[in-house]
Amino acid sequence: SKLFFQSILTVDNKLNLPVDLSDLFLEAYNEGVRIHNNSWGASTEGMYTVNSIEVDDFVYNHKDMLLVFSAGNSGNSKDPTNNGFVDLFSVGSPASSKNVITVGASRSSRNAGGHAKLTYGQAWRTSFPRPPISNEHVSGNPDAMAAFSSRGPCDDNRFKPDVVAPGTDIASTMSAAASLAQFCGIFPPNPNYALMCGTSMSAPIVTGLAALVRQYFITICNHKNPSAALLKATIINGA
Repeated sequence: SKLFFQSILTVDNKLNLPVDLSDLFLEAYNEGVRIHNNSWGASTEGMYTVNSIEVDDFVYNHKDMLLVFSAGNSGNSKDPTNNGFVDLFSVGSPASSKNVITVGASRSSRNAGGHAKLTYGQAWRTSFPRPPISNEHVSGNPDAMAAFSSRGPCDDNRFKPDVVAPGTDIASTMSAAASLAQFCGIFPPNPNYALMCGTSMSAPIVTGLAALVRQYFITICNHKNPSAALLKATIINGA
């Protein structure tokens, strides 16, 4: 496999997207990319936006390119009527698109370092002010959702996210120019890595998985050009 890197950030760390998102994906597609990770989005409370339409339109016209999107980190339990459980309808966009794999965050099995020993109430008191979620640990239970992970459904009641993957205290590459304050903590085995939390960590895990699934269809099943829909269905049903 090969990597094709696209930067969509300005020097002051703001999103700099093309007017039509298809221009972003087409650049990669023309270089041979068939699986595209997107750890970015807007908090739009499950709305199907213009950007969502552009994403779906691109996949419809390029059926062999799978787009993976992080669901967003807008999960919270501020609504007192939910009795301390995480509120619904917080998935972002273009994660609300129909033709992509939208990835939420589960908790990693890490039990030390970063935010692992903190509760959600300690780490993000404003977002998780009351139990039971405020008393849950950020990491350590891989069978549980990360509290901050954006929830579905979409505003038209479609299920989102499609799958979840570990997204708490994940070891990720760190720029030498980055402040450690932007991360959950250090990663002692390697100074070029730090621990991060977010669905931006979860989506690349599923993107890597998708590459293995695609390889399986090509090499084992002799399927020369598996569609994005086939990869998506396989991953969802496999989970």
